[in-house]
Amino acid sequence: MKKAPLYALLLCLCGCAETGTFSEAGKSLFSRTVKNEKCEDIEVVKVFQVTKDFSLGNVCEESSYGISCFGHVVYIPKEKGKLYYDDQIIKPESGKCFSYSSTYQYEDCIGYLCRQRTVPVIEFVDEEISVKNR
Repeated sequence: MKKAPLYALLLCLCGCAETGTFSEAGKSLFSRTVKNEKCEDIEVVKVFQVTKDFSLGNVCEESSYGISCFGHVVYIPKEKGKLYYDDQIIKPESGKCFSYSSTYQYEDCIGYLCRQRTVPVIEFVDEEISVKNR
């Protein structure tokens, strides 16, 4: 008979956990942070062309020997108030990563030879996101 109050308490706690009534500073105690699946394996981007509205850059790797750029071309949207220039190195801020958001098409011409190019558009997103435990 003494087990009934214990079961009632457990049912109440489980019910409260499901509705998320326990919280700390607006965050559910039943959530955790995980690596954002949208993050791409891009360490650094080096700008090679700047236009009025965007920049184009190469995906690069950084090592103790310096920066090596053998990666593909990406479209970098300009952020208001930021300066962009050739050979600029762009890295994500702490807690951020590069993510592909869409694609951009442009025409690449060398002399009379032109071809249509499609490159991914990159943006910064949070490196970790909060997910609810279930």
